Amino acid sequence: MQTIPLVLTVLLMSKTEPETGGNRRKPLCVDLDGTLIHTDCLFETLVGAIRTSPLTLFRVPGWFLKGRPTLKSELAKRFLPDPKLLPWNKEVLEYVKRKKEDGHKTVLVTASDQKVAELISGHTQIFDEVAASDGKTNLKSHRKAEYCQKQFGKGLFDYIGNESCDLAIWEAGGNAVLANEDTDLEEKAKAVNLQVQSIGPILPSKTQAIIRACRPHQWAKNLLLFLPILTAHLYQSGELLSKAGIAFVAMGLCASVVYLMNDLLDLESDRAHDTKKNRPFASGNLPLHVGIILMPLLFLISFALAYFLVNPTFTLMLGGYFVATCAYSFNLKKRILVDVFMLAGLYSLRIWMGSTIPCDSESPIGAGAIEISHWLITFSCMIFLSLAMAKRYSELHNLSLRDGEKTAGRGYRVNDMPLIAHFGTISGYLAALVLALYVSSEKSTSLYNRPEALWLVCPLLLYWISRVWLVTCRGKMREDPVVFAVRDKVSYLVGMLILLAPILADPK
Repeated sequence: MQTIPLVLTVLLMSKTEPETGGNRRKPLCVDLDGTLIHTDCLFETLVGAIRTSPLTLFRVPGWFLKGRPTLKSELAKRFLPDPKLLPWNKEVLEYVKRKKEDGHKTVLVTASDQKVAELISGHTQIFDEVAASDGKTNLKSHRKAEYCQKQFGKGLFDYIGNESCDLAIWEAGGNAVLANEDTDLEEKAKAVNLQVQSIGPILPSKTQAIIRACRPHQWAKNLLLFLPILTAHLYQSGELLSKAGIAFVAMGLCASVVYLMNDLLDLESDRAHDTKKNRPFASGNLPLHVGIILMPLLFLISFALAYFLVNPTFTLMLGGYFVATCAYSFNLKKRILVDVFMLAGLYSLRIWMGSTIPCDSESPIGAGAIEISHWLITFSCMIFLSLAMAKRYSELHNLSLRDGEKTAGRGYRVNDMPLIAHFGTISGYLAALVLALYVSSEKSTSLYNRPEALWLVCPLLLYWISRVWLVTCRGKMREDPVVFAVRDKVSYLVGMLILLAPILADPK
């Protein structure tokens, strides 16, 4: 008879254990930043708030001095990210869904602001509770560990995280669930005798992501810096070519700053784009704070090279280029037609900057610069306007394939494609006409012994422009004529033949 109460006790314990101490019914606490999503909501709200109102940038230091919770709260008041566009960690998302379906209590426990956390929870519909920073307390590391332990008991909850600061929470829970495969973090967890489980993808290389974000292939545009030196027949000066090489690097670093800024400002529109969503920041492969750190660093290196190793005149021009590109990024790229004229102007500005490379550092600003002929400026404006139009046409063509009607953040519509094609081909052919007029002018006869050899360039240019637009209208341009030219064998062949023409013309 005494065995009956014992049997009943055992049965009751076996029935209730999974709801309390067993692994099957442990509450599941889930981190947000870097875990449920491949980004950090603090920097998402920071970038978004600055994009909405650039003056926010000057208020951030004051909020930061009051503490991270205040900073997060103030930024969340001004901008909330669109959950549909965030780069989700799909493996973690599915894991949490399965746990919830199995009867586990799921809790979103994050250092992000409460408004952001509730927005995420409402979008996913997979969390029973939400705990987040509230403007006074930063719910991270030991504070998060204390919260989870107080709510569920030591060793009676699971936690999914992704950083070394999560070790304290894993120790309180009794095991470590990693949101990404990270060998170093796994070793740290094992070193404190934790059982480790990785459920997310392998972390991508940050070095490769940084290189991609800086877009070094776009530096090819800066070869235009050498054009004034070549057209003025000063290419035999090794010192001048060395300065041009340094100017090329300085210009490239400055351009990379602009690309980083563009990608940060265009996060949401890039994530809504079919191909741009794979860019490092948009996809979450590169943390936003890395870009925020890189921008001032590359900026300082760029201008230091320009000022100390080229000359003050070029540095001043580089500053003008940076201001112009910032104006384009913040506003002008949204203006229909103004954007393509601005792009063409920035290409022509590179040529003008190249003319200032010979300037002496000791001389007044602009003294010693190469004279730029009106032929060269007119030609460059026409040819680059054509390429800018091709870029817009390609974007609209890809948009039409997705059954879209209007480009995000720009004023163009799919119905504009035929008109843009007309604008682009006409400006490209006008560039060839300007070149033909130059060949027959007195300017060419004063620089070449056999200027008639330059006529070879005209049909080559017409062929290349026609081919660019044929490829564009067939939808094979992939949105960037410069990248197309860099990877196109025919473009290389045409380019070499064009370079051969001035040699045959016998420069004086």
